[in-house]
Amino acid sequence: MTLSARRSLAAVSALGVSQIISYGTLYYSFSILAPAMGEEFARSREWLFAVFSGTLLIGGIISPWSGRWADRFGAGRVMTLGSLAAAVSLLVCAWAPNWSIFAPALVTTGIATPFILYNTAFARFSCRSIPKRLLAELRY
Repeated sequence: MTLSARRSLAAVSALGVSQIISYGTLYYSFSILAPAMGEEFARSREWLFAVFSGTLLIGGIISPWSGRWADRFGAGRVMTLGSLAAAVSLLVCAWAPNWSIFAPALVTTGIATPFILYNTAFARFSCRSIPKRLLAELRY
């Protein structure tokens, strides 16, 4: 295996692991933790999933900006900052003493998600594999 092939394999593997962790912490864990969060904050599951649905809506609204920023600043940088923002918002969620802090912190995870999930990850690889002159023609 050539050095270039090893680097590509390492990059794809690292990106795959980061996507699994991101989806696991930002999406899939919510349904498992919802009953305990409902008890902790004295809220029904309906309220929790309403706020979670709001995070998905916000993520969809923010998505065009994540694409523009990935084009402008590079998908790797955008994903790094998005990962930091998601980590901070999850820490605030974990340490939230009450609902009025937890709910906005949960909503901020929705702001971070488009910057770290597969849309931006695909941009990362396409930017590496497409010649720069063609990328210039594809940008907004």
